[in-house]
Amino acid sequence: MMMKNRALVMGVHGRRVTVLLPGGKFQHVRMRERVAVGQEIWVEPARPVAEYAGLAAAGLLLTGILLPHLMAPSTRVASGFSLDFAPSINFGVSRSGKVVSVHPLNTVGRRLLNQKSLVGMSATQAALMVTRSGVAQHMVSTASPYLVVGGAVGSGSRAWFRSLVRAEVGMVRQHGWNIDVVVAETHDSANSLLKSNISIGRYVLDTRNVAQSGMMSASQSLPSLLSQSGVMAASASPRP
Repeated sequence: MMMKNRALVMGVHGRRVTVLLPGGKFQHVRMRERVAVGQEIWVEPARPVAEYAGLAAAGLLLTGILLPHLMAPSTRVASGFSLDFAPSINFGVSRSGKVVSVHPLNTVGRRLLNQKSLVGMSATQAALMVTRSGVAQHMVSTASPYLVVGGAVGSGSRAWFRSLVRAEVGMVRQHGWNIDVVVAETHDSANSLLKSNISIGRYVLDTRNVAQSGMMSASQSLPSLLSQSGVMAASASPRP
């Protein structure tokens, strides 16, 4: 009997599901029952690569001919998002919702992203992977357990960002993590924000802070930033 692997659902497309396996590998599976992003399921291991050798060779040939033409329009940055807990990271997103650039903004962010390749993933897949990895490495402060999800959606569709936020909140709730998720969204263009040395989320929160707007700092603590922008004061369930 083939032993199954425990996996995390990263994307759902009808009955086709993308899952993250232990060790950081991804696998596409077909599910009979409905599942949700962030849910943990059991899947059978993929078949040996040798079974697909012929198809893979043909696929590589077609990729060399067609992929540059197919990818060129969608690899431009159309929007972006950021994650802030202890790490602070900006992500550039294409019009098709794929990650095309990753910019860690502090030492913790660079350490978290070490040896991780996120370019080409959907924005939601990349966000969940980074958050899950950060929690596993105890990068969320117990004194100030906040996750700020920033979004610069520009003038395009914000459906991808809404999906990302729902997936993040769903994963936090499902695992019972003691983390408050704060969403900071702007319709400003992502291109200029991604070139700065501060995350999208911190930028949006700072612009809400009338008293000290323009005094942005990538090292300012999240509780201080949230308090100054009015987020914590407006919380319906403040922490003791």
